[in-house]
Order: sequence, then structure tokens, then C-alpha cells
Amino acid sequence: MGSEIKVGNETHFVNFSYLKKKF
Repeated sequence: MGSEIKVGNETHFVNFSYLKKKF
């Protein structure tokens, strides 16, 4: 499971587990 996050003109696919670790 993941989510696409748009940063500027780039779209990054991030994993939810990665988000939990970062925040």
C-alpha cells in the first residue's frame, strides 16, 4: 500500500510505513 504525493512538478510514490517512520 502506498500513496502518490506531488512535490513541485514531480510525483513521488511513498509507502505508508515510510511515512509513519518519518512523521
